[in-house]
Amino acid sequence: MAAEIVAIRLEARSPAKRRWRPSEPMVLFVVLFLLYFAAACYLALVANVLYTDAWARVAAAQRVLFSRDPHLAALGFYWSPLPALAVIPLVPLKFFWPQLTTVGLAGGIVSSASMAGGAVQLRGFLSELGLRRVATLILTATFAFHPIVVLYGANGMSEGMLLLFLLMATRYLARWLRDASLSSLVATSIALALAYLTRYESLGAAVGVGAVVAAVSFQRARRDHLGLSPVLVDLTIVGSPAAFALVIWAIMSWVITGQPFNELTSVYGTASQFAASNDGGIRQSITAVVRLMMVQLASLEPLLPVILLLSVRPLRRRALSDATSPLACLGVVLGSMIFGELKGALISELRYLIVLVPLAVTLAGVSLSFDLSQHHGTSRLGWALALVTAACLLVVMPVSALGLIDARVNTGSGNAKGLASLFSSSPASENIRALNWATDREVAHDLDSLHLTSGTVLVDDFLGFPIVVSSSNPRQFVITSDRDFQSVVADPRGAGIEYILVPESVGMGTLDAVNRQYPDLFETGGGFATLVKEYPSVGVNEYTWRLYRVSLPGVRLVRPAQHITERQREPGRDQRTHAGGVLPPSGMANRHQEEEQQHRLAHPVWRRRRRPRGGTRMLRQHQRAATAQGRVPKDCPELHGAAGHADGRHHATCQTEGHQLRPQGLQRHDRQKSQHWQRARHKTNRGQVRVPAEQNMLGDFHPGGSVAKEGRW
Repeated sequence: MAAEIVAIRLEARSPAKRRWRPSEPMVLFVVLFLLYFAAACYLALVANVLYTDAWARVAAAQRVLFSRDPHLAALGFYWSPLPALAVIPLVPLKFFWPQLTTVGLAGGIVSSASMAGGAVQLRGFLSELGLRRVATLILTATFAFHPIVVLYGANGMSEGMLLLFLLMATRYLARWLRDASLSSLVATSIALALAYLTRYESLGAAVGVGAVVAAVSFQRARRDHLGLSPVLVDLTIVGSPAAFALVIWAIMSWVITGQPFNELTSVYGTASQFAASNDGGIRQSITAVVRLMMVQLASLEPLLPVILLLSVRPLRRRALSDATSPLACLGVVLGSMIFGELKGALISELRYLIVLVPLAVTLAGVSLSFDLSQHHGTSRLGWALALVTAACLLVVMPVSALGLIDARVNTGSGNAKGLASLFSSSPASENIRALNWATDREVAHDLDSLHLTSGTVLVDDFLGFPIVVSSSNPRQFVITSDRDFQSVVADPRGAGIEYILVPESVGMGTLDAVNRQYPDLFETGGGFATLVKEYPSVGVNEYTWRLYRVSLPGVRLVRPAQHITERQREPGRDQRTHAGGVLPPSGMANRHQEEEQQHRLAHPVWRRRRRPRGGTRMLRQHQRAATAQGRVPKDCPELHGAAGHADGRHHATCQTEGHQLRPQGLQRHDRQKSQHWQRARHKTNRGQVRVPAEQNMLGDFHPGGSVAKEGRW
């Protein structure tokens, strides 16, 4: 009998008889991830609405792996590293799906997963409060389908990851306040450290949680007569991961860049960007900023006062610990954001107040936790309060959507017009979406058509990252993260730079490294570059770019380089001078330099190959070849170096027979050209080199040449 009972139990427990069923949190995560990712695909692939910061993080992840100088420090230090680090595993997939980087869709995948995970953590917090399943799902839906949550879960920004870790800290802190479990406190500390590595503003949450833990631990230790040792232990556990992340990240930044806090002190930091962007909100009075902030808070949660009144009820029910957790994690971060806007350290953008949405939902859940508790039953008052709360949270959705697309409310966002165009089918709205980032993509396309080698285009990718990401050959660019970037900017010609991309020196264009090194380069060429083409800004969040061709060493411009078109250029006018004055329109010296420059322009692949040395050896070889071909008699005394000219140059002229060879300079050039074509023909036959159909696509910079070939630009 006992054996039969054991057999029945083993059969019931066998894996073959048990069916795997996905849990409710897993189903919720998958459904919300697919929803957010579908919205991300629509924004990036159909609507062409791309967010600058999100795309910049994808560019930072790409230059870690696929740049001219790939290394992990190329990630940058003026942003928290975790959002860009999460994108790195997706970057190699661009060879199968290029839109992951060209439109920043990799960032949309990360933000979709993060926001879906945040909704799962919120659902866990509400469920652990004791709310019934229906009330938990309703409150979770009011968060997950909020317009600003859907938008920032799809656009690739870091807000989704920030909310994930803040809600995780909120959930496990509330659990620790109820049962004092060590695992909950450890999970809270890890979540706070990850939140700091996501956004620097979350440091306030670590301070708030530390204060709550210290107060509660002191109260418990005093009740149990344990002294201060438990308080110090709890503070060490909850604060050490965040402190470790802060110190290690600051030390790494200081060792590599020389500045421990680039967000505050770097020329590309937030403070420098706000100072250079001429944002109107920064120069407004405190009264105007407060008025705008109240409008923004009302647009996100119009019925926030009602929710706050409902959240006061748990104080009477002695459920203060449940309300303390969201206030310490989410409320402190919201307060730091508001303080930053008042001080002018943050722009007046709705995304900085996104923490208000989960804060309102969690407080609403705390206020209903007693009346709709699955342990204490459900009263009519509880269901009435649940319906009122759900109505309050659902009414805000259309109001919040209108606030996101209104540039007067969402003042700091450059994408408000793009979002507004999604709800209009007029030709003007479609034109706005089509022209977005069109300038940067045109620059990338033109440079890719030149088939340049590695490290031939100088650009500061602080503003030029869309050009680098949109290019099919990112190795052709010398960008800010390259370890030799400063030396290349100091001496572009000596570093072998052929082209320089420079933005217009207005707004944040003044922070560009090339503009700071050469303030007059955009307007005049800086005396060492010739304008090839200007790319005017036609979209949102774009700058006017100019592409300059770097002149050869020893050659400078006669007059400042201006934007020259084919109609404005006058044939036969030379723009260069030599050390001794204007180059003559004819002559051996001028012709040799012109042919050499034309050769380099037409064949940039062979630019860095070592040139054969000239001298007597080359002259003898040329003489022997000429003698063997019968062009010069063997008894010519000049061919054997018997005499020379007074200027010191050997012209190899036979005065007796009238034979004359080419000057030594052109002999060397002929030999170089012959060797080049032999190598090119050999490698082309082997399939190693692709010879372009039109060799000189940019034209010649000598008399009679043109700056731009028709049909190429």
